[in-house]
Amino acid sequence: MTGPRFVQNFSHCRAIVVSREARALEMLDQTLTKLGLSVAYAVLDGDRALLRANDLEAGRDILFVDGDLDKPLDLPVSTIGENPVVPVIGLIGVE
Repeated sequence: MTGPRFVQNFSHCRAIVVSREARALEMLDQTLTKLGLSVAYAVLDGDRALLRANDLEAGRDILFVDGDLDKPLDLPVSTIGENPVVPVIGLIGVE
C-alpha cells in the first residue's frame, strides 16, 4: 500500500487571486508563475468576487484571498464536511 501523494510542484495548477491591490497582484503573479501555476484574477463587484461553483475545478484551482476585503467570497462547500471545494490561502498585509 502506498502513502498519500504530496504535491511536489504546482504545474498544471491555477491560482485564482481575489484582491484589488495592484502591487500585490504584480508580485503574486511573478512568484506564482515561478512556482508553476497559471494565474487568473477574480472579477470583483465591490469587495465580493464573482465566482460560481462551476468556475472552480477541484484538484487544480487554489484561491488566494486578500484578507482586507469585506466578505470577498461565497464559496460552495464539499459534500464531505464543511470544507471549501478548493484550497483557500488568505493573504494578510499584501498592500
